[in-house]
Order: sequence, then C-alpha cells, then structure tokens
Amino acid sequence: MQILDTTQQQMFALLRMLQYRGTVNWKTLEKHPWLTPFAWVYQICRYIRKGLKIKNPFKSLIKQAKATPEQKEVFSKMGATSKREGIETLFGKQY
Repeated sequence: MQILDTTQQQMFALLRMLQYRGTVNWKTLEKHPWLTPFAWVYQICRYIRKGLKIKNPFKSLIKQAKATPEQKEVFSKMGATSKREGIETLFGKQY
C-alpha cells in the first residue's frame, strides 16, 4: 500500500508541475481563463512538440554532455580532471 501511495504522490506532483508550467506558458489563458483546468494538457502537448522538433536527440544530448575548453580548464585548476584521478588522489590507490 505504501508503494501505491508514493506512486500517487509522484503522479500528483507531476500533474501539479504540468499545470503550473502550462499556466505560465499558455498565453491564451490571458484572454480565456476558463481554459485553466486544461493547462496540463497544453503543457504535455508542448513537451511532445518540442521533443519532435529535435532532429537527432542523441546527438544533442552528447553535445550538451561534452565539456567546453573553458570548463575543462576550470576543472583542471580545481584538480577534478577525471573521476579516476580524483579517487586516486583521495585514496592513493589504483582502481
């Protein structure tokens, strides 16, 4: 029963977030406030439309994940160039 309650809580949190974001993004609500209960549907459709506009989603994710040269420079100055190096520095062991 606890799992079901947690799942329901997560579902309601998701719907609340969709409703809020829908009311923020949907400009039609300024003229037609009676559509407010349907803002979550608008937001779901908006997310789907944005997802379909991406030509190659995996390529864009890889591009976002790669660090820029400036980020790499900052990381190296901090001594955090890689996870392995950080672990070796902390514990002095080879993994």
